[in-house]
Amino acid sequence: MSRVKRLTVVLLLNLSLITALVIVGLAAHSLAVLAAGADLLADAGASQHDSSRGTADDQHRQALGPTGAFG
Repeated sequence: MSRVKRLTVVLLLNLSLITALVIVGLAAHSLAVLAAGADLLADAGASQHDSSRGTADDQHRQALGPTGAFG
């Protein structure tokens, strides 16, 4: 499985868990469960940002080549 597919699967699993936490939090009138959902959303966003930045860094390193210089 490619890196993009793995990240997509993880993102979908995170979004489904966040959705479940929001639904349960609203149904139970629980601010703590809603806060857990918000925390998980922030973590997922940070993780997605880091993984997309890693891809850009990898592309930059490939452009530099083995010596670290263009060309």
